[in-house]
Amino acid sequence: MTNVPPNDDWPNQVPAAPTPSVPTPSAPTPAGPVAGWYPDGSGATRWWDGTTWGQVAAAAPTVPAAAASLYQSSPGAFSAGPPPPPWGTWSWGNGAPIDRNTLPPYDSSKKVTAGILALLLGGLGVHKFYLGYTAEGVIMILLLFCGISPIIGLIEGIIYLTKSDPEFYWTYEAAQKPWF
Repeated sequence: MTNVPPNDDWPNQVPAAPTPSVPTPSAPTPAGPVAGWYPDGSGATRWWDGTTWGQVAAAAPTVPAAAASLYQSSPGAFSAGPPPPPWGTWSWGNGAPIDRNTLPPYDSSKKVTAGILALLLGGLGVHKFYLGYTAEGVIMILLLFCGISPIIGLIEGIIYLTKSDPEFYWTYEAAQKPWF
């Protein structure tokens, strides 16, 4: 006689698959883990962007990854990485991969500051200088004599303030789009 369990006990004999303590999806799925900081199983915390693992955190986050928002910085939140691109893939429109080491630091307050500067001092191009567009700021000053730059500043201020934080970051800080 062979060592086979009885038929009624067979489902109970199959061991359950081990559940990993770290989310390691092989392919991104809509129901998969969202981007954030997760423990990697070795005691370190690593950035998960939704498709691949990133850098090791210098210090553990003070707020759990599930509670920390990627788009709004809250006091005590760990925000060492930029938000994921709104288009979903970590490559530019021409297919070139995004080098995450060259991205500017993410600061969610820059959008509001640039928008208010554009509305109040748009004719002088102060918002352009604030975002690092020196040549465009000088052009705005020159257009002030024609009366065009206050209109451009008003339009850009409205555009800045109506974009979400990730959209503003990826459009005006990471991709360096200088106009509208």
